[in-house]
Amino acid sequence: MVIKYRDQSEYTDVLFKNMLACDKTQKLNIENFNSDKPLSKDLLEYLNQNVNLEDLYLNDFYLNETDFITFFDALTNNDTMSLKYINIKGHGFQHFNVFAQSLIKFDSLNGLKINYCNINDNHIKLLSEVLNQNTKLKILDLQKNRSLTNNCIQYITTILLNNKNIRIFRISLYKNVNEGFNNIINMVQTIIQYNNTNDNINKSSLDEIALEYNSSEDISEERIEEVFFTCYNLGVRIYFFDLKNNIITDESLGLH
Repeated sequence: MVIKYRDQSEYTDVLFKNMLACDKTQKLNIENFNSDKPLSKDLLEYLNQNVNLEDLYLNDFYLNETDFITFFDALTNNDTMSLKYINIKGHGFQHFNVFAQSLIKFDSLNGLKINYCNINDNHIKLLSEVLNQNTKLKILDLQKNRSLTNNCIQYITTILLNNKNIRIFRISLYKNVNEGFNNIINMVQTIIQYNNTNDNINKSSLDEIALEYNSSEDISEERIEEVFFTCYNLGVRIYFFDLKNNIITDESLGLH
């Protein structure tokens, strides 16, 4: 069951009461939500009691700090919920610390997607601290965040080393792309070197990177091939996208 929650009308209050009664909702999509009203008590009760919710989508979800804390408290205080996937899009994240701390409790999380949220390097540093105990995360998607710089790659490296099951990592490079490519290569080399000195249980599972880059910086095809084959030979496949979403696949690089 998928629910889209856009406002706090009487209709949605009745809807959440019915949801509480059946308690079979697995996906909750809250979008275009920007309200000065207090959060619906029925919504909070639903979040606090639901045992089946696995996927949470927050799209253009804006709350004041008090309600933001209340919302995530309702989620984290539910000991029977096992969130598998969180997708957040289009949020300015004035309250990122609150969200990040909630991730400590979501230890069953398989996928984390934060796009168009204007997060910065300090936010990634915080993620590297709160995700260090997660053992099930497989996908980390941080694309479309223009405030990230190449410096965040050092924190990403920490996340990937501490979260051994992450297989897929996605990020966008908007400035100093060539330097960013070097940082990505260094990250992959660090991970492979770590894998070569540890047993199978502790090895990183990273095998795919989706890398979006700013093509206006005149990145040559030769440079793309260099980065691709360097990582490919280390066992990590990179899929390149320019900002117009023109994918450069392994087939276009002559790999079949």
